This record gives sequence, structure tokens and C-alpha cells, in this order.
Amino acid sequence: MVDANQPEYLVTEGGYAPLLPRMEMHFQVVGENQTLMEWRMYSRRRGLLTGLLLVVLSIVLKSRSRYALIELKNIVENNEKSMA
Repeated sequence: MVDANQPEYLVTEGGYAPLLPRMEMHFQVVGENQTLMEWRMYSRRRGLLTGLLLVVLSIVLKSRSRYALIELKNIVENNEKSMA
């Protein structure tokens, strides 16, 4: 983690050399029991190979992020039920 301001955002940077990834997550309360999450992935590296890798990885990450969001929603909802 390179930066965070709980509960507004967090930033991480990875060391995977071909991409040097950076992930940013921003959170905004939009209503009671509702939060808007904005998730961005960047590369800190430039070049043709990086561009090609980003295209392939964006397809994979979109699929994985959909699944992960469903799982996160289930965890949060089950946690709320167990606390009630």
C-alpha cells in the first residue's frame, strides 16, 4: 500500500516488472447502506509490449472483477445477517 485515507481511498503498487501495476480504489457513500466503489488499474510502464499486455489483462481482469464483486457482495450481506 502506497497511500490510503480510510474510508475514502486506497492505492497499491505492484512490482511485476512487465507492467509495474498501480491499483486505486475510491469509495463514496451514496445512501444508507450504499457505497459507490471506483476501481482503476494502471501501468506505470510505457511501451508496445506493455500496451499488448494491458489489452489481454484487461479482458481477464474484467471477468475476475465481476466474479470478485459478486463474492464481496455475498460476504458483506452474510456478515450483516450474522450481526443482526
